[in-house]
Amino acid sequence: MFHSNYAIIGSDLYLPEEHQTISVEDAMKRANRALAAFEAFVTILDLNRSHYTEPVEVETTLSWARTPGEKATVVVRAGYGAVAVHDTVDDCGVKSPVILGRMTAEELDLVRKGIFLLPAADKSW
Repeated sequence: MFHSNYAIIGSDLYLPEEHQTISVEDAMKRANRALAAFEAFVTILDLNRSHYTEPVEVETTLSWARTPGEKATVVVRAGYGAVAVHDTVDDCGVKSPVILGRMTAEELDLVRKGIFLLPAADKSW
């Protein structure tokens, strides 16, 4: 089998860009290790996210807000955990809201209204 990034020849995998040949078995071991590392990362992310059950204020870094002691609010979805960070930063004398996260349009509307504990997601789909 040939693909532009690799070719399988018998029981070997040839990587043209690296001028390297490895066994398909070794390639699968590498792929499985990469998948295991990714799964570990996702598990750690989910575990940390789920610790947030209520919105909390966290101190920001100077690279975020440029004002010492500035606090941002962690936006939480009930039953899930942290989904976003909300802050109002002073950008050249103009107060600007900053919302960084992943949420639905309806949830974004709630955050813009100052509601930082979002209802649980509808899982009927």
